Amino acid sequence: MTRKAFLVAGIAVALVAGGLGVAQEEEMPEGFTDTMLQAAPLELGQGAFVQALFEFRLEPGTETGQMEQPQLVAYGLEGTLTVSVNGGPETAYEPGSTLVVEAGSLVSLANRGDTVARALCFAVLPEGALEGE
Repeated sequence: MTRKAFLVAGIAVALVAGGLGVAQEEEMPEGFTDTMLQAAPLELGQGAFVQALFEFRLEPGTETGQMEQPQLVAYGLEGTLTVSVNGGPETAYEPGSTLVVEAGSLVSLANRGDTVARALCFAVLPEGALEGE
């Protein structure tokens, strides 16, 4: 599986703060980290937003619960990331794979391998969502 796109149907009106792993106020599991690489204002017809680029990583054996996500695109960099969207079946994403998530989708992540899983993500967030990180 070298290049794989997965599109989640349905568009939610409300965007949620953060990126993968920062979308909820709940504490993320040990072994999950994300690093904001860049953020810039973005004006859309529906209001003011922030476009953000960040990297996240999951250590081997790390799993997250379901997290509501903003609209985002994740590109696999290293390891295998196992993803379930809206309670659906798990799909494995390897380096070079692409995951597209519509705003409001519930996403759970897992690293079932024995190496770190890393991905580069681009997300569109409501203005102010990154304040207080």
